[in-house]
Amino acid sequence: DLARIEAHQASPRVESCSMAMIVESVADRVARYLGGRTLELDIPEDLPPIFGDRFLLEQMVIQVVDNAWKSGVRNSFHSVAMTSASAPFNTS
Repeated sequence: DLARIEAHQASPRVESCSMAMIVESVADRVARYLGGRTLELDIPEDLPPIFGDRFLLEQMVIQVVDNAWKSGVRNSFHSVAMTSASAPFNTS
């Protein structure tokens, strides 16, 4: 998908997205593949929405978690933490 977007053959959708929901969804999806590793989420409930393509944002989070999983050892601990900046955050 990224290659198609970079080649201007596809346009990412721009929609209001909850990063908390995206990260929680990804955590649920990858939990069975963590192989003894712990994934802790630290996500405030009051995070404002961001604007971007939900599917691509999910893919980004999956890639980050996958990279952490590949570099970790069995029974290791990984954390995903998010905070809100004072300025709006947009992706395109």
